[in-house]
Amino acid sequence: MYTIMRSIILLCLTFSFFCCSQKNQYGTKKAPVINKYQQKYSITTFPIVTTKDTTSINEIRFFTIKSCADTHKMMYENYGLWTNKLDSEYLTHSFPRLVWSDLDLFGDGQLFSVITDGKESKDAYFASLIIVGSDNKDCLHKNYPNREKIIQLLSKKLFENNFSINQSFYQILRTQS
Repeated sequence: MYTIMRSIILLCLTFSFFCCSQKNQYGTKKAPVINKYQQKYSITTFPIVTTKDTTSINEIRFFTIKSCADTHKMMYENYGLWTNKLDSEYLTHSFPRLVWSDLDLFGDGQLFSVITDGKESKDAYFASLIIVGSDNKDCLHKNYPNREKIIQLLSKKLFENNFSINQSFYQILRTQS
């Protein structure tokens, strides 16, 4: 009886361990980073399939959030109305992807496009950003020269946005749909 009980407990612990390990949607483990703004995030690469080619792009996923729309709200409060809406990559909630084009993030004339998205489900909960330079380069690629500067800027704005109680974004999103 003792051996059977021990085997059942061991089996339950093993099952729990494998169920709780964090994986991205392609199965590789990613260890989240915690930056100085206490934002827990990871950068995930995923493929983009077009009619002619398959490329990949990096997305930063923030896990210290109140809603999967936190990046949407942060961008709206800092940069105004978005320029385009797309279907969400994750299709698990009622929020679309929002695109801000030709943003001067640092006030130096260099322009970026930012795409916001997010996911709220029982297996994943994050708000995300994709950032592309005016030269169409992936700004979250590990070799992009201003990668850390961009991550720090947007992390800081997201952190500050967590204290905002402004709900006008949600009203505007509903009227723009």
